[in-house]
Amino acid sequence: MDRRARRTQSKLKEALITLMKNKDINQITVKELAELADINRKTFYLHYRDIFDMLDNVKQDLLEEFTQVISLHNDIKNDVDQPLLLMKDTFEFVDKNSEILSILIGTELNSDFIFINKMKDLMKEHCVNVWNKLYPNVNKNNYDYLYSAAFYGYIGLAQTWINSNKKDSPDYMAKITSQVILKLFDSIK
Repeated sequence: MDRRARRTQSKLKEALITLMKNKDINQITVKELAELADINRKTFYLHYRDIFDMLDNVKQDLLEEFTQVISLHNDIKNDVDQPLLLMKDTFEFVDKNSEILSILIGTELNSDFIFINKMKDLMKEHCVNVWNKLYPNVNKNNYDYLYSAAFYGYIGLAQTWINSNKKDSPDYMAKITSQVILKLFDSIK
């Protein structure tokens, strides 16, 4: 994709985020999106079929980036810092994408539980592999419960962090999150 197309898509994404903060996705029109992005409707249709196609593309790009962040940690070591390192990178991902994530993982208009579950599924395999190394004596039947508690705790912390205008650093949030997850596991050893 050339630079001009990337710039156009970036302008459209910014406009979509602005509109989604105050308006239900079902009420957003291509006309108002194109006007806010300062492009014409024909240009929009060169890139997307409709608003939902555009939003699906934005979500797919986010999920691909999230997958890349997680895959950086595929070389699993028997290291108690493994959760901290993963959380640090995931909070940097949240920081970088906080505008759109504040909408998609938020509790307000346009939040997307299906998107959240896709994030959950992407991270699950990695987390279970790490936990198998770090906690070999934990009952594997409890992993689904533990993972749900850990992941939704992570989402809750990310939501609260975004809503507080990210007053703490990604490193600090990673530290809190990994401590909570480690305590969760320590409680069932």
